[in-house]
Amino acid sequence: ITERKQAEAALRESEEKFRALVENAPDIILRLAREGRHLYVSPSATRVLPLRPADVVGKTHRELGFAPDHCRRWEEALRTVVETRQTHESEFAFEDAGRRFVFHWRAIPEFGPRGVVESVLSILRDITDRRDAEEALRESEARYRSVFENILDVYYEVQLDGTVLEISPSVETVSRYRRDELIGTSMYRLY
Repeated sequence: ITERKQAEAALRESEEKFRALVENAPDIILRLAREGRHLYVSPSATRVLPLRPADVVGKTHRELGFAPDHCRRWEEALRTVVETRQTHESEFAFEDAGRRFVFHWRAIPEFGPRGVVESVLSILRDITDRRDAEEALRESEARYRSVFENILDVYYEVQLDGTVLEISPSVETVSRYRRDELIGTSMYRLY
């Protein structure tokens, strides 16, 4: 009986460590039945949803009132995971109460003893800040490119050895060179 008690204590300790890891993870972690009913929802979901995890367990996305297109996309992905027995990864945007989120979503099949997909482990990582930063960078680059293309002064970027990396189109109005003739050559050619 001592060995059994030790095994039970080790199992309890392992489960407690696992629960602490999952419940304190910044990602939203869900377990879903094959048909999409929530079996588990991590506490981190409250950052996005105005519902407590206990209010979500046992319900589908449709029963929770998510937008029909979101539900359809979610159900198709879960069906694909169950049928193909393969992990599904995608990104999607989600809006709630005027707040926009972008998630990287990973749905992983969980197999039962007979090798049948019995449930799906779902991990959602909030990548909103990263996508917003990328969009801001694209906008900044577009503004820079617009200024660069329309500046009246000759502006150029060179490597330390003097090789022209970029030069503004205005060079064509103040020299006998075309812009593409100068890129990749020495800036001293221009002078």
